[in-house]
Amino acid sequence: MTALLTLQLNAIEVGQLAKELQPFVGAYIDNVYQYERQHLLFQLRKGKKAYLHILPHVGWLSKDKEEAPEKVGGFCTQLRKLLNNRRIEEIEQIGSERILKISFRDAALYIELYGKGNILLVEDVIKAAQFSIAFEQRTIGVGEKYDPPERENLYAIRKLKLGGEPVSKTLAQLGLGKRYAEEVCRRADVSPHALQADPEIILKALHGVLEESKPHVKDGLITLFSVEGGNAYDTMSEAIDVIMRPLLKKSDVDPEAEKFKKKMEKAVMMQEKRVEELQKEEQDYHRKAEILYEHYQRVDGLLKEVQKQYKGPHWKEFVKNAKPLLKEVDEKNKEIIIYLEE
Repeated sequence: MTALLTLQLNAIEVGQLAKELQPFVGAYIDNVYQYERQHLLFQLRKGKKAYLHILPHVGWLSKDKEEAPEKVGGFCTQLRKLLNNRRIEEIEQIGSERILKISFRDAALYIELYGKGNILLVEDVIKAAQFSIAFEQRTIGVGEKYDPPERENLYAIRKLKLGGEPVSKTLAQLGLGKRYAEEVCRRADVSPHALQADPEIILKALHGVLEESKPHVKDGLITLFSVEGGNAYDTMSEAIDVIMRPLLKKSDVDPEAEKFKKKMEKAVMMQEKRVEELQKEEQDYHRKAEILYEHYQRVDGLLKEVQKQYKGPHWKEFVKNAKPLLKEVDEKNKEIIIYLEE
């Protein structure tokens, strides 16, 4: 499994990451880097330097960075022009969505950590978009107005409506995800499969889970609550870095890039084969031209006689007597095949 797909932050974890980024309000963006994967890195400066990594479903801070490629894509180049030396004025999570918003004096950077991921620089309208996407109700693209998705804010829930489906499913659909929904049920002493439960008890357990801030890692997964056999870390970024750093080093080749590379290699191989075929055909045609020149008078005489005899009363007899020089006649397509010895 690639680094792009292994770790996916849920809404609560994105919220915790937003809290941990608060010390960088007032920081400047020094530069933007792009790695071989869909991996952007924002160099922040506030006294010391720090690095904000963004992949499709995850973001985190590190104190250092790997050497970045010199060549970058058009989107990274655009971000450099639009963001370098800008001062960060606010960092927040949009409601309880998996979206980080980094605000500047007259613009905002929206980082969507869901779906295939997206990064958008917005002023009055979208000025730069990593991906343009058309939904049924809205379009994301340069020149379009950006309206983040909206659903019930987890942090503002004061009443729960339960019944009709398992409690854990109801909770998961609020944006908790399966692991956190099951943890709420565990704390409320309710089976995740129960169809009914006391809403007040569930709500109390939910608020308790939302207040957790100590990340734990087990089997490559992060939770903000303790898990048996898991390792505790001081910050989300530290926990994420422990998971992601080895994966990024291991996944030296982007699977999509490797797939594209193989496709191109196959195309080149087919083209080289076709070139060989064309070269052979060229040699064949060249030799045929030489033979035709050597027998020019015979061929010219035959062609003139064909024009003279075609469809005449002695045509069939002529064709029979003209062999083997006149090898074959295709009257339907009005073609003849001439046989010449080398």
